[in-house]
Amino acid sequence: MRTFLSALPLIGCAVMTWGCARMMSRRSATAPQASSEELGQLKDEVAALRAELANSNESAPTEGPRL
Repeated sequence: MRTFLSALPLIGCAVMTWGCARMMSRRSATAPQASSEELGQLKDEVAALRAELANSNESAPTEGPRL
């Protein structure tokens, strides 16, 4: 009985991990997939933000690290 009680947290953790992984896989299987049009818009937006960030880094004065 003492061995069972000492192993109970480990068993509980394993069961909860298994249950959580099972629920997460079920949710991702039913999640709607993004369309290619949405992906294209997101890629364009990311490219624009990267260009904006690159331009702001070039025009900003060079400074040392902020502490």
